Amino acid sequence: MEDERRLLNGWKEIASYLGRGVRTVQRWDVLYKMPVHRPAEKDRSAVVAFSNELDQWIKQSSVEGTPYVRPTILVLDVPTEDTLSNCKLVLEIAKFNVLTAFTVAELLATAKKFDADAFVIDTLLPDPEVKGIGETLKQQYPRKPVVAVGADGSEIQADRFVEVNRPERLCDTLRELVGEPKIIPSRELA
Repeated sequence: MEDERRLLNGWKEIASYLGRGVRTVQRWDVLYKMPVHRPAEKDRSAVVAFSNELDQWIKQSSVEGTPYVRPTILVLDVPTEDTLSNCKLVLEIAKFNVLTAFTVAELLATAKKFDADAFVIDTLLPDPEVKGIGETLKQQYPRKPVVAVGADGSEIQADRFVEVNRPERLCDTLRELVGEPKIIPSRELA
């Protein structure tokens, strides 16, 4: 790494500069607020970074010494037959950490208390507040993906839509958005 200020265009150049993979630096951006800039000011737009800012950030961050934690998914779901409840089990079997909220109010309170990596919303819930939850989550947590389970034409603002009763597609979507959960033996964490 150099002392001069270089402009790095895109995730590949940033990852190359830091000597890491693209998915790793994207995860660092979300988890550790890595100093990247989005010229279009949108969460999913192209990114640039300055080498001197990255160097300073690396010196001050705790990235290197942080143990791995599996991605945590916060799910809004009411336990009823043939709804998201079946998908929650599949997410847990796929090794995601899963937190569950039964109401919109509980989801928002849980999101403040725990640092979830993504949100999954059941669009079929009868709660009228569900319609605005996607927009609320994107305002409060703009870098965290929101996945809606239900119909693509639902009124919920989401990054992705997954059909009901397609738990394998939900797992694939979350792996794409937050990474593959891994089980790391405790001897490797020491």
